[in-house]
Amino acid sequence: MNKAIIGKKLAMSQIFAPDGTVIPVTIVQAGPCPVVQKKTLDNDGYEAIQIAFGEIKERNVTKPIKGHYKKAGVTPRRVLREFKTDVASYELGQELKCDQFAVGSLVDVSGTSKGHGFTGAVKRWNHHCGPMAHGSGYHRGVQLLREYLRTRKCRDIGGTRKLQSKISRWQKSMPSVIFFSSRVQSRVQRVTLLL
Repeated sequence: MNKAIIGKKLAMSQIFAPDGTVIPVTIVQAGPCPVVQKKTLDNDGYEAIQIAFGEIKERNVTKPIKGHYKKAGVTPRRVLREFKTDVASYELGQELKCDQFAVGSLVDVSGTSKGHGFTGAVKRWNHHCGPMAHGSGYHRGVQLLREYLRTRKCRDIGGTRKLQSKISRWQKSMPSVIFFSSRVQSRVQRVTLLL
């Protein structure tokens, strides 16, 4: 039988092993998660359970969702997820906690990463900074110029003023588009990670 639980990352910490090495740990609040709905093979064509997690004010929940929770006899929660498992051992309103897992058992974790917004190439792609001296025309600037010239095998990757005599007229408005899969500044969005 597959076991499931929903949690929330609270903080990072560390513990010390008996030999003195430091082990980084993630503190997760897992459960309690009440069973809200049982999907059966007869009614839905597959077997799964819906479990909920997190407190939320009742006035912030729509009426259809309130009715969904009321049918199970639980208060509305913030997160509602479905897991495919054998439904025979679960009852509506039953609370799932961490005690269902044995100490030392391996689990699959899926989570949503933190978004960072519009980010420069140094942070997003781990690019190096340019020279920080006074004469440098490039410190942490836009990477489009470097990408454009690298694809055309041009040796000079300095500022645009240095290149105006070396590139033709149609290239001065470069690149007019961002080439697909270029490692340039862009938005770092939240993504689902499987660990």
